[in-house]
Amino acid sequence: MSRTNTKKGAKQRAGRFVVVGAGITLFDYLVYELLVMVFFGGNTEKATIASIISGTIATFVAYAAHKRITWKARNVGRVETIRFFIWNVITMWLVRPLLTAGAGLLDPLYGFVQGLLNFVQIPFSFDFVKSTGIFCLTTVVIMILNYLVYDNFVFGSKNKH
Repeated sequence: MSRTNTKKGAKQRAGRFVVVGAGITLFDYLVYELLVMVFFGGNTEKATIASIISGTIATFVAYAAHKRITWKARNVGRVETIRFFIWNVITMWLVRPLLTAGAGLLDPLYGFVQGLLNFVQIPFSFDFVKSTGIFCLTTVVIMILNYLVYDNFVFGSKNKH
């Protein structure tokens, strides 16, 4: 394969990753907010638990979608499946809780954002702004890590024949 085709394939794969990831992230976010706002009564102290639960559910959706859409040109067998779930267990039980806890310490940032929203007549509660901020910051970091790990380790680089 020529270098131009390799770059084109990588760009297309990155584009598919973003589109598929956006859908999965929306699903993850809706489950997360449902947990925080409904089941945990808006208690942002439970954001880490909600994040782990929603992320675990979204992981299964992500595997199916990325296998069939993002990395469809690659052989995905038992080894790749095991790698995917090992990485996601590490992400879910170590990386995500640490990022969520860290993002939960940024109350001044969330207060600033809420102030801006109130200024433009968008009256979201502080708890909603904070829980959404925690989710967004955590998600951006995890999406970048996931793409790098999926592309280089999980789904390998061998094309289907």
